[in-house]
Amino acid sequence: MRTRRSRVAPLMALTVLLIITIVLTQAAAGVGVLPGDVTVAHVVQAVPVAGAESLAWFAFWAGSAPVVLIVAALLAFVLWRHGHIRLVAIVLGILVLRALNPLLKFLVASPRPTTEQVLVTELAPEYGFPSGHTMGATLLYGGVIWLAERTIAMTWVRRLVQVVAAVIILITGFGRVHTGAHWPSDVLGGFLWGCTGLVLLLIIAGRFVPREGLETHKRQGPQMWPRSLSTDSRRATGQQADRDRARSDGRVRP
Repeated sequence: MRTRRSRVAPLMALTVLLIITIVLTQAAAGVGVLPGDVTVAHVVQAVPVAGAESLAWFAFWAGSAPVVLIVAALLAFVLWRHGHIRLVAIVLGILVLRALNPLLKFLVASPRPTTEQVLVTELAPEYGFPSGHTMGATLLYGGVIWLAERTIAMTWVRRLVQVVAAVIILITGFGRVHTGAHWPSDVLGGFLWGCTGLVLLLIIAGRFVPREGLETHKRQGPQMWPRSLSTDSRRATGQQADRDRARSDGRVRP
């Protein structure tokens, strides 16, 4: 029963995400501005955040295609270096999904904000929905959150990596609206398309990466940041110590 639920739950999540994403995409298609976009954009741009311009620059940098490619390449190398060959395929899948963003923008053909509507400090070309930076950040750093759960053994390191990855996603969305490069709906669309693609990718990975392998990573962690000793290692060490004591007492022949 538990196995069946574990298989159905991701499919249900994917279905719900896909429905919401398609509805928003259809609403954003073509010319015009979605209700609330201008108001929310004004609120975001008026938020008195210290270093807002620096955050916006970081958002542009962290979610840009070249940086996503570089970070993904480094991540794939680290996974490969530590023997997680199958997990490298997930990183490659993230790059493939990120590359689909321009096609989505072309199909939706939703214009970006103009200077008559909001404050625009970054003039970005082409269409705006869904935000490529937000979609790329959601795919890559969302993937990092999932991979960290299965490849980092030390709890505090794992949680730190996951929190940092989540913060980068949030900052990316904030920065794209703050600079006037995207409408809030563009950012939401990038987040939803990123989540939908990531869930789909992880469902596929769950079918092709052996479950026992994933569970082992999750339980014992990678050997990237290993725990002190695994349960089996401690048991074997204890048994060896018992034999040594018995041998010293003369109860067991060497």
